[in-house]
Amino acid sequence: MNTRALTLVFVGLVILGIGYLGGAYIHSHPKRSSPELRVHSYLNGQLTNPLLECAEGTAEVSVGDRARIEESIVAYVASAKRQGMITDAAVYFRDLNNGPWFGIDERKPYTPGSLLKLPIAMSYYWRSQREQGLLEERIDFVGSVAPLAVESNYDSDTPLAPGVYSVQDLIGTMLRDSNNDAAQVLAEYAGVKEVQRIYMDFGIEPPSFGSNYEIDVKTFGAFFRVLYNASYVGQPSSEALLATLTQSTFREGLVAGVPEGTKVAHKFGTRVVDGAGGRQLHDCGIVYAPKSPYILCVMSRGNSSKNLAHFIAQVSERVYEGVTK
Repeated sequence: MNTRALTLVFVGLVILGIGYLGGAYIHSHPKRSSPELRVHSYLNGQLTNPLLECAEGTAEVSVGDRARIEESIVAYVASAKRQGMITDAAVYFRDLNNGPWFGIDERKPYTPGSLLKLPIAMSYYWRSQREQGLLEERIDFVGSVAPLAVESNYDSDTPLAPGVYSVQDLIGTMLRDSNNDAAQVLAEYAGVKEVQRIYMDFGIEPPSFGSNYEIDVKTFGAFFRVLYNASYVGQPSSEALLATLTQSTFREGLVAGVPEGTKVAHKFGTRVVDGAGGRQLHDCGIVYAPKSPYILCVMSRGNSSKNLAHFIAQVSERVYEGVTK
């Protein structure tokens, strides 16, 4: 197998964690400036930690409240299992105002699916701080070669129209729509070593050729923690990434459990295989509850994607109510 073919297979594993195949044919174009990033505000115009600029007006979830929220979620997970809504699930919660956290089976591994598109995006923003003009580089996408549909319940498999795209435009499409073609192009354009770098920087074992890659909720939650604290790609880039994640078109999970208009910067992922309990659905992100933003990451397994989405929404609703009561 030649080097290009190995790269295509590897990046498929990185994108979906399950062997998404099919190469994207690309060519680079001269650099061109992109429109100024416009970031929607959370607190004083920020989606990152307001303490970075000594902003006031935040509050913490108390230890007692954390315990009550955890008790509620433990009971709900058990109930959902009895009802056959899920086979199993894992939950990770962390108050981002230096407050407490809890986990339910937080070290149980799941196949991440399209969650792994977030590290791809972060790797580009990390490089853009050192490679001027990287996000404006132009890529000619001719088309994918018979991609394998793996997330047909949602929009990930919608073909990307052939054309010339900036790296930044492809990142937006990959995160907002979880588009597989955009992810394939970006992973191939970056190369194996650049995609792996972010995992190694975080002390996380990266996806590797031939592996059935798995990750747990607590480990994946670290990506959102460093974005909120702007401790990896810097504040402007963290703001830009979080702003894009608030525009995700997947709204059946975390977003469905919070009041309309609540900002949620999140990424979802799925895995579908034949057999009982062969469906996995995950949704992880930052919920910008009034004065108390928090990370919530839910990974689930069962027989119905619709039931899994409802389960995640119910966990999200219970956590939000516990934080804001």
